[in-house]
Amino acid sequence: MRGDSISCRNLGAMQLLGNGVPQNYQQALTNFRAACDNGMARACFDAGRMLEAGLGGAAPRRVEVRQARTRRAVTIAT
Repeated sequence: MRGDSISCRNLGAMQLLGNGVPQNYQQALTNFRAACDNGMARACFDAGRMLEAGLGGAAPRRVEVRQARTRRAVTIAT
């Protein structure tokens, strides 16, 4: 499962930037969330930053996102 998380996070980063694939914020967010759900803290951070900025189809939710990202990071670290 760890390899899948890395692949999802990397693909999400490529989609976010349009690096080698068409830029697609919604797909990038989907891939970041999939990697996050499998325990990859960096992907949780990336998804949170996208939501915080309002990318991927969601309106900016700065306070909610920071709180959720912090809780998720603490959960993964412990």
